[in-house]
Amino acid sequence: MRNETISGLIIGLCTPFIAYFIFSGLNSLLVHWYHDEISGFSLRFICILSLLANTLPLRFLYARKRYEAARIVMIITVIGAFGILFYFRDGFFS
Repeated sequence: MRNETISGLIIGLCTPFIAYFIFSGLNSLLVHWYHDEISGFSLRFICILSLLANTLPLRFLYARKRYEAARIVMIITVIGAFGILFYFRDGFFS
């Protein structure tokens, strides 16, 4: 039980962090290659994509029947969604 909680915390926190740097790097490459045509993605879009990256390990955890770790990942995802809404509240609710 405790091992599942710790692994859920690690997976839930590391996946969006790693995905953020992957998506930021892809955004920089797109801007560098096509600097005349596109201006790149917004920070808000990259943060949302990074948070949605938590669905990938979630599918893996459900397939392995590690429901406690999957529950922790979902809790972290919901908290992250509220954090993104709070941080970008002017862009969402204006």
